[in-house]
Amino acid sequence: MPDVVVTGGPPIRIGIVGCSEIGWRRMLPALAGHADVQVAAVASRTGTRAERFAARFECEAVVGYESLLQREDLDAVYVGLPNALHSRWAGMALAAGLHVLCEKPVSASHSEAEALARHASERGLVLMENFAFVHHVQTMSMVGHIAKGAVGQVQSIDATFGIPARAAGDVRMRPELGGGAVRDLAPYPIRAARLVLGDALNLDGVSRHLDPDHKVDARGSVLLSSDGGGEARCSFGFGYSYRNSLTVWGDGGQLLLEPAFTSRQDQPVTLSWSDDTSAWSNSATDDAFSNLVTTFAQTVQTAHEADAHRRDIVVQADLLERVCRWPA
Repeated sequence: MPDVVVTGGPPIRIGIVGCSEIGWRRMLPALAGHADVQVAAVASRTGTRAERFAARFECEAVVGYESLLQREDLDAVYVGLPNALHSRWAGMALAAGLHVLCEKPVSASHSEAEALARHASERGLVLMENFAFVHHVQTMSMVGHIAKGAVGQVQSIDATFGIPARAAGDVRMRPELGGGAVRDLAPYPIRAARLVLGDALNLDGVSRHLDPDHKVDARGSVLLSSDGGGEARCSFGFGYSYRNSLTVWGDGGQLLLEPAFTSRQDQPVTLSWSDDTSAWSNSATDDAFSNLVTTFAQTVQTAHEADAHRRDIVVQADLLERVCRWPA
């Protein structure tokens, strides 16, 4: 894992908007354990969940998200609410003068994402989307190998993220909260396609299968292409045996990253390469969430790459909106 860079300045005081599963398992441990961050408070709608989080992470429990944003002892917030609430509360946090680290997707609307990015830019605030896998050492290694010609000319990408079926009460099965596999899982393989092929991608096809009981997308696939000739098939869904992987196939070889999107700190991620005559593989552990927090903290403290992070959100939202509107 890359060394955490300590700036020597005061820690970034962060508030937690929402008590999510991913927050409990991954984001809060990464934030609370970072030398440049101080978790000051956590908010939930009723307070019960906030008290549980606050006891574990040694911070203050707050009832109501508005109350959290009104505090004067915060520099930033992490928004970990259901998908449909991300853009609203990210926008309210920006309006309160706070830097924002938000769960994906920040928005599934290009115009909405543009407005948030513009607001953040005008106020000199960081707005960053939580794609931790981009910061894993093996993901960065894959991108580096591709840039050096390890697979030759990239011809196709196969990015897959499938998880077991969700329980009926799961937030991801509630359409009014932005549930469904398109918003919950598809952003990962789409982001991976952008990482390899670049941001100028054409949307060539979308397949979506509706869960008839819950009225959300249960599974699907997205076909993307670049003007340079590379293609990407992004498959995702609920109701599968667990799998997430990324294969990049070119005219000179292929690279496989597995697991691609959700590794634990103690879980090795394997990067494999092969061509017609030789092959190699290596496995490495890393804490992608800690690396993400490092990037966020350094961006808040130095403004380095702030424009790039805001632009990432807009590009991602544009692609996701096109997927949601297909075939319009």
